[in-house]
Amino acid sequence: MEVIEEFANNSREWSKERHNMKRVAAIENKEEIDLAKELAALRVRMDKIDSTQRDETTLPTSVINLAPKDAPPAVGEVNYVQNGGGSNSQGGVVGPPKKDEKERYEQGIQKILEVMQEDRKANDTKIGVVEARLNNLEGGLNTIITTVTAIKIQIDQIQKQAEERRAKAADRVAELNKKWVVKKSKDEASTSGTKDEDSGHANGPLDKSQ
Repeated sequence: MEVIEEFANNSREWSKERHNMKRVAAIENKEEIDLAKELAALRVRMDKIDSTQRDETTLPTSVINLAPKDAPPAVGEVNYVQNGGGSNSQGGVVGPPKKDEKERYEQGIQKILEVMQEDRKANDTKIGVVEARLNNLEGGLNTIITTVTAIKIQIDQIQKQAEERRAKAADRVAELNKKWVVKKSKDEASTSGTKDEDSGHANGPLDKSQ
């Protein structure tokens, strides 16, 4: 759009007063085939305009050159020139576009196409970089997920082993307690038997000599 505006304002020397144009929103779809078609259509239109204006009847030289070169222009002509008389205006009559101007116009369109292609390549490169970063990020996340899963498995295994050892320790303690109770019972029984024997000797019959 900037190239077209620059071409319209500078190359053809059209004033801003004559061309108070509205800005048109840029077309989203900028495929090369559509741009090529538009360029071809513009060339056909320029050729038609050129041929049509050449076939029109031009004013006689005597009418064009009635006023001397140094004479001030008429009021209507001044207003027309102020409203946009450019390099193609000839005494108030707009002539056909020159060949070099048409070539500059086509070069401007071609320049726009080249800029759009460069922008597309740059965008493709940026998209490729973003996709590569996303792939790397996805790979890193997958690695983290795998590591966390392995750690969780190890924690589960350690917890299971701890529970098994705790159960074995409880069984061992219960077994030791049983053995201790049995041993204590035997010791108590043995001690009780010894006391009974000693008391029997003490309460036995007296010796005859007594």
